[in-house]
Amino acid sequence: MNEVNSNCESEEGCQVIGEKLTIAFLARGVRIIEVYYGTVCDFIHDFMTKHTYDLIETVAEQLAQALLLEFKLVKSILLEIRKPHAPIEKEFESVSVEIERGWHEAFVAFGSNLGDKEKFIDEAIEALSNLPQINIVAISDKIVTEPYGNVEQDVFLNGVMKIETLLPADELLQILQKVEEHAGRERKIHWGPRTLDLDIIFYDDDIISEDDLIVPHPDMKNRDFVLNH
Repeated sequence: MNEVNSNCESEEGCQVIGEKLTIAFLARGVRIIEVYYGTVCDFIHDFMTKHTYDLIETVAEQLAQALLLEFKLVKSILLEIRKPHAPIEKEFESVSVEIERGWHEAFVAFGSNLGDKEKFIDEAIEALSNLPQINIVAISDKIVTEPYGNVEQDVFLNGVMKIETLLPADELLQILQKVEEHAGRERKIHWGPRTLDLDIIFYDDDIISEDDLIVPHPDMKNRDFVLNH
């Protein structure tokens, strides 16, 4: 348990001071009238009283996520955790970590052409909506599309959703793949039939080129249901 005291500045954010940590918080993307920093300071005070972490990096990540989940109007935050008299060999007045975290906008395409297509899609959307780190903002109509590639298979039921997420792109991809696996997705044939397909089309304005993730999605041009929404 950490003993902390609150010192709130309505114009510049808030600072929570304790025996072991000093926490400075600044909300971004909102007007001060929408998020009262005194309430934020009280939340930080309660959070740090109830939770104990060994690393200030962990404190920063966990507290940042808790703040963003609690205060929905805040789109991003700048958070500094400062630890005075840290137990390290060199003598420093303090050590600190500063992070900026926030909600990201992403577009995720969904599709199915095996079994009960609509059920697979609806269950996937529900599973994603139940995750606190994901807010589903909008969902397109589902439309029937023809498959492409050289594999004979049934038509697809497709659509796209707009989401807000606290997850980095790679972690969002992992979540989508777990939802696909839960639906019985098997990757046996390239362009082959599938119970569920979930693809990140856009993630903010980022350009990502990794072995397992390319954004914007390189196959987007072949998906009219994405381009038309």
